[in-house]
Amino acid sequence: MIRFLFILIAAVACGVAAQIVIPLSESTAVAPITAQTLAILMIIELMNWKDASLAIVLYLILGIVGLPVFSHFSGGWEVFSGSSLGYFLGFLITAVFIGKWSDRGPKSFGHYLLRMLAGSLLILLIGYLGLFRYLDFKEALMKGVLPFLPGALIKIVVGAALISLIKRFQKVMSDPALMH
Repeated sequence: MIRFLFILIAAVACGVAAQIVIPLSESTAVAPITAQTLAILMIIELMNWKDASLAIVLYLILGIVGLPVFSHFSGGWEVFSGSSLGYFLGFLITAVFIGKWSDRGPKSFGHYLLRMLAGSLLILLIGYLGLFRYLDFKEALMKGVLPFLPGALIKIVVGAALISLIKRFQKVMSDPALMH
């Protein structure tokens, strides 16, 4: 029951983070910049890869059935299967691959930073490939990857710092000697 509650909370966190939006014009980018990838990458570091993957699957299902969990309080099959489909699939693929790496890998700021960088690049790559249904290679790069790189770098640093703080807090809270 507790496990499902954490998975549900993580899915809801994705939906909330998707509403933190920096709009970009359609001539500049295929989608807005959101805090969604920050939430996804943090969930991957905070949960084991299976639970993180389940949380992302739940988030996507909630959006597909029409709940307003995608950016701009949107949802539904049309939104899911549109130009953002590659990014949505990238969230799940990243949860599996980067999540397994995180489960086995060291826990430090530098390692969080490295995994979050790899995760961001994987999401952008899969999103880029998904855009080929609509755009040519160059336009997909110009509108589907490049506009998101500055925000991705900021989210990676913020995410790694937050994960480090959360892990440090968890350590302090679990050590009775440090509680006095």
